[in-house]
Amino acid sequence: MISIWRLPLPEGPDDAGLLTLLDAAERQRAARYLNAPARRRFLLCRAALRLLLARQLSLPPLMLQLHVNDYGKPYLAEPVADLAFNLTHSDELGLIAISRAGPVGVDVESWRDTRQMDAIAQRCFAAAEYQRWQDLAQSERTPAFFKLWTRKEAFAKAVGRGIALGLEHIEFGQRGELIAVPPDCGHVGDWWVCDLDVAEGYSAAVATAGADARVKIEDFVWDGRELGV
Repeated sequence: MISIWRLPLPEGPDDAGLLTLLDAAERQRAARYLNAPARRRFLLCRAALRLLLARQLSLPPLMLQLHVNDYGKPYLAEPVADLAFNLTHSDELGLIAISRAGPVGVDVESWRDTRQMDAIAQRCFAAAEYQRWQDLAQSERTPAFFKLWTRKEAFAKAVGRGIALGLEHIEFGQRGELIAVPPDCGHVGDWWVCDLDVAEGYSAAVATAGADARVKIEDFVWDGRELGV
C-alpha cells in the first residue's frame, strides 16, 4: 500500500509553529530562501513530512533524522525502519507518499505553458514519445506533456537518482505503460508506475518497485496539538 497525502499550499500553520518541527539543518536551509513563497512551501512540506513519519513511527518529529542521498532524495537515517517516502510540490499543491513495500517516487506538476516545452520534450522524451506528442492538437500538448513528465520523474525519484538518471531512457507506450528503463535499473517488470488524479489542472504520478501496488489518496490535516507553539 502506498499512502499519498495532498497538502494545500500555502495554507497551514504560521511559520513559527512550523519551525518548531524542523531540525537545525532544516531551519538553516529555510533561512537561505530569498523568495518568501518558496520558503513557505519548503516549511509546509518538510513539517508535514516530519509529522506524517512521526505518526507512522509513534515518535516525536524531532527524533527523526532525515538525510539526503547524493542526488538530493531525502531518506530516514534514524530510526532505521522499512519506511520509504517521497515528496513533491507544484504551485498550490504538495504531495507526500509513504510506503512500507519498497522505494517510492511521486511527482506533481501544474499545467502551465512554457516556451521551452518543445526543447525539453526533445531532450527528455524518447523518439516515439516525442513524435506522439508532436502529433497531438496544440490544445492537448500541455496536459500530455506534464502527464508524461510526471511519470518519468516519479520513476526516476523511486530509483533515487532524479533527472540525473536520464529521463529520455525511461519510456512509456501509447497506453501509458512502462516499456523501457535504463540498463542499470533492472527490467520493466521490476517497476510499477501509475497516474494520480489529485486536482484539476495538475498531472501527478507515483512509482515503486514491484509489479503492482495499491494507492490511497487523502488530504493532510494539521493537528495543532503537534505544534510546539
